[in-house]
Amino acid sequence: TAVAVVGNATDLVTVMELIGCTLEDNLGYGLQASGNGTHIVTVQNSVIARNAIGVFVSNLSTAGYLRVTNSLIENNAQFGLRADGSTPPDSRRIVAYVSNSVLHNNGTGFYLTGATAELKDNSFAGNTTYAMVTESTVMPADASNNWWGGSNGPKHATNNPSGSGDAVAGVFLFDPWLGAAPFFSHSTPDNPTSASQ
Repeated sequence: TAVAVVGNATDLVTVMELIGCTLEDNLGYGLQASGNGTHIVTVQNSVIARNAIGVFVSNLSTAGYLRVTNSLIENNAQFGLRADGSTPPDSRRIVAYVSNSVLHNNGTGFYLTGATAELKDNSFAGNTTYAMVTESTVMPADASNNWWGGSNGPKHATNNPSGSGDAVAGVFLFDPWLGAAPFFSHSTPDNPTSASQ
């Protein structure tokens, strides 16, 4: 594990900001924030690659926050991003925001339980199990306006069985989706200018 905070104090507030970082080739987590307390995690303009789990945020007692922007999350064996909250009550949920990022070639791109999420203008492709999974039927997730690796959207067993993109599972909004992969112009350690994903 490259960066880890595991807290037991319920009044602990942990703020983690990774800006312009590369976390790769770890047998465990690229970044882990778990246990009791409130975890506020920001990943921006970073590369999280070739770990077992790229980013893992888990809360047992209070709310947690995960924000990922302008980042490359790829080739993580189990999960690119994973957010585990406890529900009910809502006070122990995780709130996640993911935007303008690439989640490619992971086991599962983004896994959520006990979490609300908003994902916009991201690219999901080549994830071997799922692009995205939500385990909760009561926690809202809005994943509309993302690219899922196919022009007719992600493959969902009941809501879009003819989708040619990565598979997704659970109850969340993914329609409308982007009809083509978005163009990203941002800086990461491996991409100092721009890239078309």
